[in-house]
This record gives sequence, structure tokens and C-alpha cells, in this order.
Amino acid sequence: MTLSLDTFLQDLQAEAKLDSHGQFTLDMEHARDKLAAYLLKKTDELLFKLVQCGVAGGASKMDMETKNTHVRFVFHDMVLTQGEMGQILNYLLNSEASQNRALTHLAAAVNTAVGTRPSAIALASWDGSRGQLVRWSSRGKETVEWKPPGGGRPQTLFQLIRTPAEWKETIKHMFNQRDVFGMLFGWKTGWTADQEMLAERAAWCPVPIYMNGKLLPEVPLAAGRERSSQQEKIIKHDSEARLPGWPGCRGVRITQRKVKAWPEMPFPPGPNAAVITAGQEQHRRIQVPSTLELVNDGITVDRKSIQGVPRETFVRIVASADGYPSALAGFDLTKNEKYEQLIIWLLDQAAAMFPRANLGNLPQLYLTGVARR
Repeated sequence: MTLSLDTFLQDLQAEAKLDSHGQFTLDMEHARDKLAAYLLKKTDELLFKLVQCGVAGGASKMDMETKNTHVRFVFHDMVLTQGEMGQILNYLLNSEASQNRALTHLAAAVNTAVGTRPSAIALASWDGSRGQLVRWSSRGKETVEWKPPGGGRPQTLFQLIRTPAEWKETIKHMFNQRDVFGMLFGWKTGWTADQEMLAERAAWCPVPIYMNGKLLPEVPLAAGRERSSQQEKIIKHDSEARLPGWPGCRGVRITQRKVKAWPEMPFPPGPNAAVITAGQEQHRRIQVPSTLELVNDGITVDRKSIQGVPRETFVRIVASADGYPSALAGFDLTKNEKYEQLIIWLLDQAAAMFPRANLGNLPQLYLTGVARR
């Protein structure tokens, strides 16, 4: 038998009755409709919400294990209370509770996971000395004491037990995998669909992610294509600018390769809200696109082309949008004044890099559809 949304809603209704001394305060039909509106477009995208939960929740690293039978996600050094886990969907239903970014991301993941009608969903948390596990299945909800194997440091666990139908789709993907480059060089051999998706969208996550025991590979900040063959070429830049973060910003992933600070722009302490590099296209042979990539709590949510770049040069920006308003039912950022101010700040910082490195005069950079002020 499979798990259904009614199991969660009946439990929430019981809690509502208890809180109001006998009065039902949860409208079941309204709650069901609201949660349906918050379903992610693709069920596989619940993994992105789990990453966002870990980043916003302060996890030091994350482990994802995907097998035919289950998905297991561990957030290290992140702790949840039994109440937070047991009433997780309230973080979508309750407007005040939804101010907690980490739990709202987790609630969106659980809500979408329920929509796949799995065998079971479990949340567990260990503070280093005590722990609880909450499991939902066709038998209802159960809460028990929990300790991870060997105990150890604090952690929180999400687990989804897949149905037999999902097992077949996972196996089918592995047998039809056609990423020849990744398979030849070993770093994508046997990757599941889950791993491929996560590698693409979480490439700039500032928190280390291990997929089935292997650290998510680092990606280049800049890449181009040979004009003649259209073969992809990695641009190994030797200097970059890093911009400081703000309270609540975990920032973006930075390279482990040794690079220099851009002239007059020393590396700031703490999280890096943005990483920027610029340069000249190599002997006109390699075309390098100028792009801005926005990352919200570890997941890439927006990619745009930068206009106004001097001829035969490029600029590449990867920046954090942690804490910026976004859709609960997906990942799109709200295009409000705060968003526009972020874009302008990033482009102004990037433009100032050109004269500092003798790449030309100060350019007027802009994105199509985002007004300059």
C-alpha cells in the first residue's frame, strides 16, 4: 500500500483540534487545495528543495543516497525538533511559519514526495545525545526515538521509500544513459537521473554535497566554444572578484584551485555573495558567452545573458539570491524592486572590473528586461 496526503491532513487536523480545545481549526478541503497549488512541476525537483533546506538550515555538508528502492538525504550539523518534523506541512499552510526558509523548503519537498504516492516518508533528527524519527506510511504516522548508526555529530535525515513503479523508471534510465563523455572519464558512470539533475542545478551550492559517497564535481566558472568546431573549452581564469555576503546569506561555491584577487578587489572574509571573472576571448578562436547565474540557497534559479560587454571580451557572474522572495511552488525569483537592485549592484561591480584590469573603459552592462536606474 502507498502513502496518501490524507494521512498528513488527518494528523494536522487532530493537532488543530487539540490546540483549540475541541474546535476544528483546519479546513481539510482548503488545506488540500492549497497544498496542491504548492506541488513542484516535476516530482524529481524535490531534491532541489532538500538542498535548499540544508543550505538555509545551516548544514555543514549533505549526503544524498539514491537507489532503486529509496532516496536518503542527510543534513549534517542541522537539527530539527520533533514538532517541526511532525507538523512539517504547516510550513506551507501557515503564513507565519512559512517565514522559516529551511522548513518551508523541506515542507515543499515532503508535499511533492507525498504526491508520488510512495511507500513511506520519514524525517529524523539527532542533536548529538537524543533523537526522534517521524514516519508516515499507509498505517498512519508513528514517532519513535532514533539514533543514527554510531551516534556521532548532530544530523537530520529525510528518507523516501519508492514504489515498485519508480524502481523500474530508475533502472530504465541507467540502461539508457548516453552521456558518453561523463561515462568515459568515470565521473558520471552509472549516474541515476537524480544525480544528473542535482549535479546540474546544485553546481554552485556552497555546502559540500556527496552523491552516493562522491563529492559533487566542481564546474568551471567560465567556458566557451571554438568558433570552427564548436567544441566546448574550459577557460582557466587566474583572477576573480568575490563580493561579500549579508546576514543569512550562505553564498556560492568557490573554486579550490588557487586564483588571485582582482586588482583593487581583495577577497572578503566570510561567505561570498558573488564570484565574477572577466577577460579577453583567446585570439578570436574561442567564443565565450557573458552570463549571470543566480543561486538561491544552493540551487541555480536564473540564467541570463549580459549585454553591453566590450567586443571580444566576456564577463561571467555567479551570485547568491539567498533570502530573496521566490515562489513556494517552484524556484522562480520574484521580479520586484529588490531583485532589480541586486542585478544592478552585480552589474555595476562587474563593470568596474574592466578598467581595473586594463580590459577597456567602464562598460554599461545590462540584462534584457531589467531596467537600469
